[in-house]
Amino acid sequence: MTDSVTKGTGRYILRSLGQADVLLDGQSVVWPARSAEELLWFLHAFPDGRYRHDILSQLWGLEDSTAAANRFRVALHRLRAALDWPDAVTEKGGRYRLNPELLAASDTYRLHQALRASRASETSRKREELLRQALASADGEYLPHLQGEWVEQARAHHRAAVVDGYLTLSQMHCAAHECPLGAQALVNAAQQIP
Repeated sequence: MTDSVTKGTGRYILRSLGQADVLLDGQSVVWPARSAEELLWFLHAFPDGRYRHDILSQLWGLEDSTAAANRFRVALHRLRAALDWPDAVTEKGGRYRLNPELLAASDTYRLHQALRASRASETSRKREELLRQALASADGEYLPHLQGEWVEQARAHHRAAVVDGYLTLSQMHCAAHECPLGAQALVNAAQQIP
C-alpha cells in the first residue's frame, strides 16, 4: 500500500512495520535529533494522544520539570520542522497527538483500517479480500529500532491484530473446506508470535 497524505508542503508516508521510515516527497526524513523521531513514533503508537507529563514519563523517563518541559518543546519543534508541517502534531485540552491526516499515511493505520473493514464486510468473498489485503501490509515488526515499555505494548497490540486476522482467515478457509489454505493461515498466525 502506498497511500500518502499531502499536507504542509509535501507528501508523507509513515512506515512503522519492518524498516521504520518517514518519507517526505519520497525522501527519508533526516531527523535533527533522536528525540524528535522518538516523539513522532510515541504519538503514532497512541493515536488518541497523550498529555505532556505522560510523554515525558513514558517516553523519556522524566518527571515534569522546567528542564523536562524544555526538552519536550525542543523535540516538538524539531519534529514539526523536520516534517515541514507546523500542524503535524496538534494539541487540544493538553493532549498532544499526531495530525489525523498524518496518522492516516501510516502503514499500521491502513492495516487496522482494512482489518476493521473486513469485519464489517457483508460477503465472505469481500471479507477474505480485505483480510488478505490487510495481512499483506503487515510485513515486519512494529518499530524494530526502538526500545521501551510503550513500544512493546504497541507491538503486542499490532501483533495481536495480525494474529487475529490470520485466525479469522483460517476459519473462513476451513468453513469453505479449503483445509490446506486454512492450515497455512494458522502457520502464518503462529509465526507472528515471538
